[in-house]
Amino acid sequence: MKRLIAMLGVLAVIANCGKSNSNEEEKVNTLPELTTANTIEITDNGATIGGNVLNDGGSAITSRGVCWSLFENPTIEDEKTIDGTGIGSYTSEITGLSPNTEYFVRAYATNGSGTAYGNELRFTTVGTLPVLTTKAISIVNEYVALSGGTISDDGGISVISKGICWSTNPGPTIDNDLSEDGEGIGEFTSKLRSLEPNTQYFVRAYVKNSSGTFYGNELSFGTPEAMSWIPRANMVYNTFYINSFAIDDVLYVGNGRRQFNTAPEENLFFKYNPTQDSWEEIASLPWGRRQSSISFSINGFGYVGFGQDCSGPPDIFNPTCTFVNHNDLWRYDPNSDSWSEMAKHPEDGGPFGTSFVIGEKAYVIFVGNELWEYNATTNAWQQKASYPGNCGSRRTAFAINDKGYVGFGITGKIGGNLICGDIWEYDPASDTWIQKADFPGGHRYNATGVGLDDYGFVCFGEGEEIPEFPWNINHKDVWRYDSSNDEWTLHLVTFPGEGRTQAIAEVVNNKIMLGLGHRGNDAFTDVWEFNPFAN
Repeated sequence: MKRLIAMLGVLAVIANCGKSNSNEEEKVNTLPELTTANTIEITDNGATIGGNVLNDGGSAITSRGVCWSLFENPTIEDEKTIDGTGIGSYTSEITGLSPNTEYFVRAYATNGSGTAYGNELRFTTVGTLPVLTTKAISIVNEYVALSGGTISDDGGISVISKGICWSTNPGPTIDNDLSEDGEGIGEFTSKLRSLEPNTQYFVRAYVKNSSGTFYGNELSFGTPEAMSWIPRANMVYNTFYINSFAIDDVLYVGNGRRQFNTAPEENLFFKYNPTQDSWEEIASLPWGRRQSSISFSINGFGYVGFGQDCSGPPDIFNPTCTFVNHNDLWRYDPNSDSWSEMAKHPEDGGPFGTSFVIGEKAYVIFVGNELWEYNATTNAWQQKASYPGNCGSRRTAFAINDKGYVGFGITGKIGGNLICGDIWEYDPASDTWIQKADFPGGHRYNATGVGLDDYGFVCFGEGEEIPEFPWNINHKDVWRYDSSNDEWTLHLVTFPGEGRTQAIAEVVNNKIMLGLGHRGNDAFTDVWEFNPFAN
């Protein structure tokens, strides 16, 4: 009996041992269970969020928090917070985010078995407002003003458009008139066009980003009354075949001949200050005396070149002297009041050419039809496609919207052969010419041309009699060319001075300075400020 009881005890111990081992196998650790809490607060650079650890998986929670990324399924290998240990709810503070940016976030918890993640949420940080001020207004004339703005902070969202908007009522928006002046932050300048004379306007700078449109402070101004022609101070001496160019709203004129076909040529130069309405002599051209030259300005420098002088020996047809052609080019620096010789033209140069400027390049046509490009940056000449027009001398040119326009002229000596009115457009991008609408105001030569805003203007010159204009070999009418519809329009208010030829025309303060030139043996000294947009 005792042996039986002992055996039963051993069996009981063995059974208990087996039961204990089975319970230990059932207690295998697992990953934690948790959820990601909804966001409590979102700012431009952070968010308040958290999680709730529901079950530790049979092993202590050693770390918990949230992790986030710009991409889905973030892990603790990405950015994360560490917010204590244990089970239960917790709050996490996310910092260092970018404004107006979408992020993906998950709660996490780590125990002895590894790291588990809660459900994924996504949120977008708040975009801050851009910091924008409207620039003070500068009135150019009755129809044009300058303003702009400064964007010192884009609020963390890229600026995709900026400019000025204006209206005759307070609170202008981009639904009113506006300028478009690029992208990005920083200072910008805007031009207000097509204004009405004697009118009050309200102006605000604006920026557009992916969040919307924002405005700067509001300013107001009034435009002056309109006047087409205003007489300015007379030139200090009279000369024929004069040259001109404009730099930074200052007019420069000089060179030429003091008396028609009798006195020697001049090399004097002067500048006109529109603020003081006065003339001042500057450094003379160092090349000696010259007439019928070409002049233009590029990047703050003036250029004068070519032409002729009466320095050759007399002959049977010219008892005093004969004319000599020149091919040199000189650059004027207004800062040092000095002239520097530039690259000579590869051929003869000579008188009665014409020129126009597009960007940093000048385009020159001498007598004949060859077109030459002068690159002011490289100081080099290059021949381009020849001018296909009918007349080869004393033509007129202007440039608008990155295109050059050339026309008019004569085929031979004055008084003989053909006087022209055909107009041609030159595209430097393709080096091609296209014929445009013929000039309707009577064919002429030695006319004056200039471009302003989107229009070309032609005035003066010698030419044909037409019914609308009683015969006068020197015209005084002014015409506007609109390249958008290839159309010429006569200006309603005729030039108040006398008709003339070989006059000057330069843009100063968004108006045209016109005058000088000659009529027969009389050289003029009058200069006029012309507003072509006033009736």
